[in-house]
Parts: sequence; C-alpha cells; structure tokens
Amino acid sequence: LMVNRKWLEVLGYSQEEVESLHVKDIHRSDQIQDIPGRSKDVFEGKKVSFETVFITKKGEEVSVEGYGSGIFKDGVFSSAVGIFRDITKRKQAEKALRESEQSLTDVFESVQDGISVLYPDLTIRHVNGVMNEWYKDNLPLIGEKCYKVYHNADKPCDPCPTLRCLRSGESEWNVVPGLPGTPIEWIELFSYPIRDPNSGKVTGVVEFVRDITKRRQAETALQASEERHRMFFESAPIGILHYNSKGIVTESNDAAIRTIGSTRDKLIGLDLHDLPNKEFLEEI
Repeated sequence: LMVNRKWLEVLGYSQEEVESLHVKDIHRSDQIQDIPGRSKDVFEGKKVSFETVFITKKGEEVSVEGYGSGIFKDGVFSSAVGIFRDITKRKQAEKALRESEQSLTDVFESVQDGISVLYPDLTIRHVNGVMNEWYKDNLPLIGEKCYKVYHNADKPCDPCPTLRCLRSGESEWNVVPGLPGTPIEWIELFSYPIRDPNSGKVTGVVEFVRDITKRRQAETALQASEERHRMFFESAPIGILHYNSKGIVTESNDAAIRTIGSTRDKLIGLDLHDLPNKEFLEEI
C-alpha cells in the first residue's frame, strides 16, 4: 500500500506500518467480501465507486466513500489507485435522521386516532396505520389529494378546516362526513399548521382525525328519545309537572295548566314546599 499523509492521519498508521498492511487489514470484517468483486472490475479497466468502512489502528470505524480505477502500461494492469473521502459524520447524521424518523413513526403508529400530514396543496405527505386501515379501499394514500381518497371527491370539502388553517395559520376544527359506504360515517377533524422554523411560513398541515360515528349515533338516538318524550309529555291527557330536587317546578304540560287553571308563567319556578296541599289551588 502507498498512501498520502491525510490517509495516515485518519487511520493512525505510520508509513512504515502501512507497508506491511494488506488491503483486507483496514476493512471492517463484513466489508471484506466486497473487495474481490471491486478488484475484478478494476483489473478489467472499469472505474468503481462505493462506500465501505475502514478500521483505524485503534479499532475505530471510519465510513468512507471510495473511487477506484486501474493503472495500465501497454494495456497490462500494473496497479490500482483509490481516492477516499471520510463520510463518517454524514453517516452519523443519516443514522440520527433515520432514528428520529423511526421515533416519529413510532409515535404516529401509537396514536389510536388517525394522523394525516398534508402539503399546502392538500397532497398527502404522511399517514399513520389508522388512516391506512380506515381508507384501505383507496390505498395508497400518500401522494394523493386528501379530498380524493378521504371523500371520493374531485374538489376540496366545504367546510374544510385544513384550508382555513392554511389561510389563518391557526388550528381549526370541524365535524365532517366520513368516506361514503364505510363504517366511518362521521369524523372530528382538527387541523394544525406546520411552520418553517426560520420564516414562520405555513408549510403544511397536520390533521388529527377521530372517528365519532358511535358518538353521533348515540346523540341522534338521544335526540330521538327526547323528542318522543317531549311528544308524550305535551300530548298526555293527564297533567304532568316536572320539578327539581329543591321542589321548584321546571316544566308543565298543557293538561296540568288546564287542570290547575293557571298559566305556565305562574307554574314555572313555583316552590311546592312553600304551599300546604289544601291551599295549593288557591295560591295558584
């Protein structure tokens, strides 16, 4: 091996030590298997580019980007030359980024509600597994317009909290219909702006999507029950008074008003405990 001063500084060897080294001695063990193939290409006159990992004299790893080619005399291979660039910091940054992205993905996947990240043009950038499950008939979601895959529509929804969020730069909220023909009939949609840390410009939106179908069904059933109760209360042939725990009359149907011979205004708010039963009608 013949190397320059920078190579010696990075790997920690002296020139004398290098003269007794084989190329395999400076490669990480799992990288050695790639050497024969690259060497064959160089012997045949091909130029090669690759990434590999060197081992320093102290046993530390150095990631490098390499370019190799052969030197030929009269068409016969005589030696090979390699140019290497230390990319250890880049590899460390890439690893940290992957771990950060994986951590973010883990957070996304742990959320039981849907998460959808959109670009300003409403193109889907990222989703979690919940969204993929809810909208599995329209996969893949990423790269498509949200209104297309989430609502089978050809234009943005109205109302659209995400469009309002992009305009206002503030969080927005709406209850909107789910995808037609699926069990997700109603969703609660919260839209939050993503801002560039330097300019403050809104560069996207994070949507938190909650399936509220069961809640809406319960609300509808409760409303129907209350309406039935109101109809019975108003149409009952007998007088009915409602009063609270303090004995204050809170409601009265028409039959009660007719029976007592009073008015609704006089009945509502009356404290029943203040009146002896025998004087009740007279006081009314």
